[in-house]
Amino acid sequence: MSVPEDKLAQLSPERRKLYEQMLARRAQTTAARETQAVVMRAGAEPRNLVLMNPSGGALFCYVPLTRALREGYGVYGCLSRPGDRARPVERRLVEVGTRILDELGAEMDLSTCVFAGWSFGACLAFEVARQHAERSGARQPVVLFDAEYAVDLSVPVPDEEELRRQFVYDVSRLQGVPSGELAWLLKPLDALTPITDMLAKTGVSLDLSADELRDRYHIFAGAAEALYRYHPPASYDGPVYALIAGAHQVSTEAWRRKSTGEFHHVALSGDHYSVFDERNLPRVAHMVEEALDRV
Repeated sequence: MSVPEDKLAQLSPERRKLYEQMLARRAQTTAARETQAVVMRAGAEPRNLVLMNPSGGALFCYVPLTRALREGYGVYGCLSRPGDRARPVERRLVEVGTRILDELGAEMDLSTCVFAGWSFGACLAFEVARQHAERSGARQPVVLFDAEYAVDLSVPVPDEEELRRQFVYDVSRLQGVPSGELAWLLKPLDALTPITDMLAKTGVSLDLSADELRDRYHIFAGAAEALYRYHPPASYDGPVYALIAGAHQVSTEAWRRKSTGEFHHVALSGDHYSVFDERNLPRVAHMVEEALDRV
Protein backbone atom coordinates (compact mmCIF):
# COMPACT_ATOMS: atom_id res chain seq x y z
CA MET A 1 0.00 0.00 0.00
CA SER A 2 1.27 3.45 -0.94
CA VAL A 3 -0.45 6.69 0.06
CA PRO A 4 -0.22 9.62 -2.41
CA GLU A 5 1.40 12.80 -1.11
CA ASP A 6 -1.87 14.77 -1.17
CA LYS A 7 -3.60 12.10 0.90
CA LEU A 8 -0.62 11.72 3.24
CA ALA A 9 -0.91 15.37 4.24
CA GLN A 10 -4.51 14.73 5.35
CA LEU A 11 -3.62 11.93 7.77
CA SER A 12 -3.67 12.62 11.49
CA PRO A 13 -0.23 12.65 13.17
CA GLU A 14 -1.00 9.25 14.71
CA ARG A 15 -2.02 7.64 11.39
CA ARG A 16 0.89 9.22 9.58
CA LYS A 17 3.32 7.81 12.14
CA LEU A 18 1.79 4.35 11.75
CA TYR A 19 2.08 4.63 7.96
CA GLU A 20 5.73 5.68 8.15
CA GLN A 21 6.52 2.82 10.53
CA MET A 22 4.82 0.39 8.16
CA LEU A 23 6.96 1.60 5.25
CA ALA A 24 10.17 1.33 7.26
CA ARG A 25 9.25 -2.12 8.56
CA ARG A 26 8.42 -3.32 5.03
CA ALA A 27 11.76 -2.00 3.81
CA GLN A 28 13.60 -3.78 6.62
CA THR A 29 11.84 -7.08 5.88
CA THR A 30 12.84 -6.83 2.22
CA ALA A 31 16.40 -5.87 3.13
CA ALA A 32 16.85 -8.81 5.46
CA ARG A 33 16.18 -11.10 2.50
CA GLU A 34 17.99 -9.33 -0.27
CA THR A 35 20.54 -6.65 0.54
CA GLN A 36 22.47 -4.62 3.09
CA ALA A 37 21.32 -1.21 1.81
CA VAL A 38 17.61 -0.51 2.30
CA VAL A 39 16.30 2.05 -0.19
CA MET A 40 14.47 4.60 1.95
CA ARG A 41 14.28 7.13 -0.88
CA ALA A 42 15.57 6.79 -4.42
CA GLY A 43 17.75 9.66 -5.62
CA ALA A 44 18.57 11.27 -8.94
CA GLU A 45 21.88 12.78 -7.83
CA PRO A 46 25.15 10.86 -7.36
CA ARG A 47 25.01 11.72 -3.65
CA ASN A 48 23.70 9.23 -1.12
CA LEU A 49 22.99 9.39 2.59
CA VAL A 50 23.68 6.02 4.22
CA LEU A 51 22.03 5.74 7.65
CA MET A 52 23.19 3.11 10.13
CA ASN A 53 20.52 1.61 12.36
CA PRO A 54 20.30 2.81 15.97
CA SER A 55 20.43 0.42 18.93
CA GLY A 56 16.83 -0.66 18.52
CA GLY A 57 17.44 -1.84 14.97
CA ALA A 58 14.49 0.03 13.41
CA LEU A 59 14.94 2.56 10.63
CA PHE A 60 11.62 4.37 11.09
CA CYS A 61 13.27 6.96 13.37
CA TYR A 62 14.94 8.35 10.22
CA VAL A 63 11.70 8.86 8.26
CA PRO A 64 11.27 12.53 9.34
CA LEU A 65 14.83 13.31 8.20
CA THR A 66 14.36 11.44 4.92
CA ARG A 67 11.25 13.47 4.15
CA ALA A 68 12.89 16.78 5.17
CA LEU A 69 15.87 16.51 2.80
CA ARG A 70 15.82 18.20 -0.60
CA GLU A 71 14.70 16.07 -3.50
CA GLY A 72 17.43 14.34 -5.45
CA TYR A 73 19.49 12.75 -2.69
CA GLY A 74 19.32 9.00 -2.33
CA VAL A 75 18.72 7.76 1.22
CA TYR A 76 19.64 4.25 2.31
CA GLY A 77 19.44 2.42 5.61
CA CYS A 78 21.78 -0.26 6.93
CA LEU A 79 20.78 -2.96 9.36
CA SER A 80 22.38 -4.86 12.17
CA ARG A 81 21.41 -8.50 12.62
CA PRO A 82 20.39 -10.54 15.68
CA GLY A 83 23.42 -12.78 15.11
CA ASP A 84 25.78 -9.83 15.55
CA ARG A 85 25.35 -10.27 19.30
CA ALA A 86 27.41 -13.47 19.08
CA ARG A 87 30.51 -11.45 18.17
CA PRO A 88 32.99 -10.69 21.00
CA VAL A 89 31.72 -7.61 22.80
CA GLU A 90 35.15 -5.94 22.90
CA ARG A 91 35.35 -5.96 19.09
CA ARG A 92 31.69 -6.21 18.19
CA LEU A 93 31.08 -2.73 16.81
CA VAL A 94 34.32 -2.78 14.84
CA GLU A 95 33.48 -6.18 13.34
CA VAL A 96 29.91 -5.17 12.48
CA GLY A 97 31.36 -2.08 10.81
CA THR A 98 33.65 -4.29 8.75
CA ARG A 99 30.76 -6.51 7.66
CA ILE A 100 28.61 -3.54 6.67
CA LEU A 101 31.50 -1.92 4.80
CA ASP A 102 32.18 -5.13 2.87
CA GLU A 103 28.53 -5.54 1.92
CA LEU A 104 27.97 -1.88 1.07
CA GLY A 105 31.10 -1.83 -1.06
CA ALA A 106 29.71 -4.70 -3.12
CA GLU A 107 26.44 -2.83 -3.72
CA MET A 108 27.29 0.88 -3.97
CA ASP A 109 29.92 3.35 -5.08
CA LEU A 110 31.08 4.47 -1.64
CA SER A 111 32.62 7.65 -3.04
CA THR A 112 29.05 8.96 -3.40
CA CYS A 113 28.18 8.39 0.26
CA VAL A 114 27.80 10.32 3.47
CA PHE A 115 27.72 7.94 6.45
CA ALA A 116 25.42 8.93 9.30
CA GLY A 117 23.56 7.52 12.26
CA TRP A 118 21.85 8.15 15.55
CA SER A 119 23.02 6.68 18.86
CA PHE A 120 24.69 3.31 18.16
CA GLY A 121 24.26 4.08 14.47
CA ALA A 122 26.48 7.15 14.80
CA CYS A 123 29.34 5.10 16.23
CA LEU A 124 28.82 2.59 13.44
CA ALA A 125 28.89 5.37 10.82
CA PHE A 126 32.15 6.71 12.26
CA GLU A 127 33.65 3.22 12.26
CA VAL A 128 32.57 2.46 8.68
CA ALA A 129 34.05 5.77 7.47
CA ARG A 130 37.26 5.20 9.44
CA GLN A 131 37.76 1.70 8.03
CA HIS A 132 36.88 2.86 4.51
CA ALA A 133 39.57 5.54 4.78
CA GLU A 134 42.12 2.97 5.94
CA ARG A 135 41.34 0.77 2.94
CA SER A 136 40.94 3.32 0.19
CA GLY A 137 42.28 6.66 1.38
CA ALA A 138 38.84 8.19 0.75
CA ARG A 139 37.46 10.50 3.41
CA GLN A 140 33.69 10.52 3.26
CA PRO A 141 31.73 12.97 5.43
CA VAL A 142 30.28 11.54 8.65
CA VAL A 143 27.24 12.91 10.50
CA LEU A 144 26.81 11.85 14.14
CA PHE A 145 23.36 12.31 15.64
CA ASP A 146 23.71 12.52 19.43
CA ALA A 147 26.09 9.71 20.26
CA GLU A 148 29.02 8.94 22.50
CA TYR A 149 31.58 6.19 22.57
CA ALA A 150 33.01 4.52 25.67
CA VAL A 151 35.46 6.94 27.25
CA ASP A 152 35.80 4.77 30.38
CA LEU A 153 36.14 1.10 29.45
CA SER A 154 36.03 0.07 33.11
CA VAL A 155 32.28 0.74 33.29
CA PRO A 156 30.62 -2.70 33.42
CA VAL A 157 28.47 -3.93 30.56
CA PRO A 158 24.80 -4.06 31.69
CA ASP A 159 23.36 -7.41 32.71
CA GLU A 160 20.38 -8.95 30.94
CA GLU A 161 17.80 -7.51 33.33
CA GLU A 162 19.08 -3.97 32.81
CA LEU A 163 19.29 -4.47 29.04
CA ARG A 164 15.65 -5.53 28.97
CA ARG A 165 14.65 -2.39 30.87
CA GLN A 166 16.74 -0.25 28.53
CA PHE A 167 15.09 -1.91 25.54
CA VAL A 168 11.57 -1.16 26.76
CA TYR A 169 12.57 2.40 27.65
CA ASP A 170 14.11 2.97 24.22
CA VAL A 171 11.16 1.52 22.33
CA SER A 172 8.69 3.50 24.44
CA ARG A 173 10.48 6.81 23.95
CA LEU A 174 10.62 6.19 20.20
CA GLN A 175 6.86 5.64 20.29
CA GLY A 176 6.40 9.03 21.94
CA VAL A 177 5.97 8.03 25.59
CA PRO A 178 7.26 10.90 27.80
CA SER A 179 10.26 10.10 30.00
CA GLY A 180 8.27 11.04 33.11
CA GLU A 181 5.95 8.07 32.54
CA LEU A 182 8.87 5.63 32.40
CA ALA A 183 10.57 6.33 35.72
CA TRP A 184 9.71 2.81 36.90
CA LEU A 185 12.01 1.42 34.21
CA LEU A 186 15.00 3.11 35.80
CA LYS A 187 14.78 0.80 38.82
CA PRO A 188 15.60 -2.91 38.98
CA LEU A 189 12.68 -5.23 38.20
CA ASP A 190 11.97 -8.91 38.64
CA ALA A 191 14.37 -10.54 36.20
CA LEU A 192 11.56 -12.83 35.04
CA THR A 193 9.19 -10.02 33.99
CA PRO A 194 8.44 -10.67 30.28
CA ILE A 195 9.25 -7.88 27.84
CA THR A 196 5.69 -8.09 26.53
CA ASP A 197 4.35 -7.32 30.03
CA MET A 198 6.73 -4.39 30.38
CA LEU A 199 5.65 -3.00 27.01
CA ALA A 200 1.99 -3.43 27.94
CA LYS A 201 2.57 -1.39 31.10
CA THR A 202 3.93 1.47 28.99
CA GLY A 203 0.97 1.25 26.62
CA VAL A 204 3.20 0.46 23.63
CA SER A 205 2.24 -2.09 20.99
CA LEU A 206 4.92 -3.00 18.44
CA ASP A 207 2.74 -5.32 16.35
CA LEU A 208 5.56 -7.87 16.16
CA SER A 209 5.43 -11.64 16.33
CA ALA A 210 7.23 -13.36 19.20
CA ASP A 211 10.14 -14.19 16.89
CA GLU A 212 10.33 -10.62 15.55
CA LEU A 213 10.28 -9.19 19.08
CA ARG A 214 13.03 -11.58 20.15
CA ASP A 215 15.18 -10.59 17.17
CA ARG A 216 14.54 -6.90 17.80
CA TYR A 217 15.60 -7.31 21.42
CA HIS A 218 18.80 -9.17 20.54
CA ILE A 219 19.73 -6.47 18.01
CA PHE A 220 19.20 -3.85 20.71
CA ALA A 221 21.05 -5.79 23.41
CA GLY A 222 23.97 -6.53 21.11
CA ALA A 223 24.26 -2.87 20.17
CA ALA A 224 23.90 -1.62 23.75
CA GLU A 225 26.59 -3.99 25.00
CA ALA A 226 28.89 -2.98 22.15
CA LEU A 227 28.58 0.71 23.02
CA TYR A 228 30.03 0.04 26.48
CA ARG A 229 33.17 -1.36 24.84
CA TYR A 230 33.54 0.76 21.70
CA HIS A 231 36.44 3.17 21.71
CA PRO A 232 37.52 4.11 18.16
CA PRO A 233 40.75 2.18 17.46
CA ALA A 234 42.15 5.19 15.61
CA SER A 235 41.20 8.75 14.74
CA TYR A 236 39.49 9.81 11.52
CA ASP A 237 40.70 12.77 9.48
CA GLY A 238 37.68 13.18 7.22
CA PRO A 239 34.94 15.80 7.79
CA VAL A 240 32.82 15.06 10.87
CA TYR A 241 29.57 16.73 11.90
CA ALA A 242 28.59 16.10 15.54
CA LEU A 243 24.99 17.07 16.27
CA ILE A 244 24.65 16.71 20.03
CA ALA A 245 21.47 17.17 22.08
CA GLY A 246 21.65 19.14 25.31
CA ALA A 247 24.77 20.41 27.03
CA HIS A 248 26.84 17.26 26.58
CA GLN A 249 30.23 18.89 26.31
CA VAL A 250 31.98 15.65 27.25
CA SER A 251 30.53 13.85 24.21
CA THR A 252 31.46 16.71 21.91
CA GLU A 253 35.04 16.90 23.13
CA ALA A 254 35.44 13.12 22.94
CA TRP A 255 34.44 13.13 19.27
CA ARG A 256 36.66 16.14 18.64
CA ARG A 257 39.65 14.20 19.98
CA LYS A 258 38.99 11.34 17.56
CA SER A 259 38.27 13.66 14.61
CA THR A 260 41.60 15.00 13.42
CA GLY A 261 40.19 16.55 10.26
CA GLU A 262 37.50 19.16 9.81
CA PHE A 263 35.09 19.07 12.78
CA HIS A 264 31.70 20.76 13.08
CA HIS A 265 29.61 20.79 16.26
CA VAL A 266 25.93 21.71 16.40
CA ALA A 267 24.04 21.87 19.71
CA LEU A 268 20.47 20.57 19.47
CA SER A 269 17.49 21.23 21.74
CA GLY A 270 15.92 18.64 23.99
CA ASP A 271 17.30 15.22 24.77
CA HIS A 272 18.47 12.08 23.00
CA TYR A 273 14.99 11.36 21.67
CA SER A 274 14.38 14.90 20.34
CA VAL A 275 16.98 14.89 17.57
CA PHE A 276 14.46 14.59 14.74
CA ASP A 277 11.56 16.54 16.25
CA GLU A 278 10.13 19.76 14.81
CA ARG A 279 12.50 21.94 16.86
CA ASN A 280 15.66 20.33 15.55
CA LEU A 281 14.73 18.87 12.17
CA PRO A 282 15.41 21.99 10.03
CA ARG A 283 18.94 22.36 11.44
CA VAL A 284 19.60 18.63 11.23
CA ALA A 285 18.47 18.49 7.60
CA HIS A 286 20.56 21.56 6.74
CA MET A 287 23.74 20.02 8.18
CA VAL A 288 23.11 16.72 6.40
CA GLU A 289 22.60 18.56 3.11
CA GLU A 290 25.82 20.50 3.70
CA ALA A 291 27.65 17.19 4.17
CA LEU A 292 26.01 15.69 1.07
CA ASP A 293 26.95 18.68 -1.07
CA ARG A 294 30.62 17.98 -0.29
CA VAL A 295 30.53 14.55 -1.93
